[in-house]
Amino acid sequence: MLFKNSLFDEETGAFRHSVFDFFLNWEIRRSFRYRNFVSLVMLEPNIKLQSKQTLRELMHLITKNIRDTDVVGRLNGYYRFGIILLASDLDGAYIMAERLLNHINNYVFKEEPQKTLSISIGGACFPTNGIEKEMVYKLAEEMLNKAKQKKKKNKMCFPHFETS
Repeated sequence: MLFKNSLFDEETGAFRHSVFDFFLNWEIRRSFRYRNFVSLVMLEPNIKLQSKQTLRELMHLITKNIRDTDVVGRLNGYYRFGIILLASDLDGAYIMAERLLNHINNYVFKEEPQKTLSISIGGACFPTNGIEKEMVYKLAEEMLNKAKQKKKKNKMCFPHFETS
């Protein structure tokens, strides 16, 4: 049981940051070997959540909108999640992010006062945006932070794909 607890975040069931980082490094190295794409998408709510139940519901919506082979982790930041999309280029990552955003927009979060949740999403792709894990991670984080600065409710930012 100790081993299981060290892999997964207790509140959400997502991989812990250190495990997620290991998988990201592994998948980028594997994609380099097999000349394939791998995308990293980061998302974060734009407000402080009122309930841990909302965090679990958000994780549930994420897992419903990705493939079983994709990897979800809770990153260093209480509300921040990362998603590793295997064999997915930037177009595929953008499409998944739009689908996820639509599901979140149409979901009722019962524990939140406004019953909705606004989020920001950013992403980057190997090898399109970088050939090292640190480069891809840093760009995805920059895209997330750029999305958070936009003035609309739900925001996405990917290199070469900007929503206004």
